[in-house]
Amino acid sequence: MAEKQAYMAEESKDARLVKLALILLSTYNLVFFWGKFLPDIVSAFIVPVYLGIQESVGFLTILEILGVASVFVDVIGRYDKLQAESALKLRLRVILIAILAMAFFLKIFMNYLDSALA
Repeated sequence: MAEKQAYMAEESKDARLVKLALILLSTYNLVFFWGKFLPDIVSAFIVPVYLGIQESVGFLTILEILGVASVFVDVIGRYDKLQAESALKLRLRVILIAILAMAFFLKIFMNYLDSALA
């Protein structure tokens, strides 16, 4: 019984970390694309954050690929459990992960073009 409780606690800790990774990746992508394409809206906040992102884009790219890969592998590993809990939550999570992966590759392409044209 104690082993099952320890396993459940470990699993809920992992689930919280994956949710945190999804929130951080979504926020990072929102700030990046907002700063790239809409810098005039709330520029007092977005421009300094976006410039900070651009200063350490290599490090953040490595962290982002690790985050996207982690949430992708998590949804594959826990697919049956997530589907049993809620099919709608699973679909939304898969869509969010697909958007995050596409945003990652789009940022790689945009940063490559920026560095090639600079």
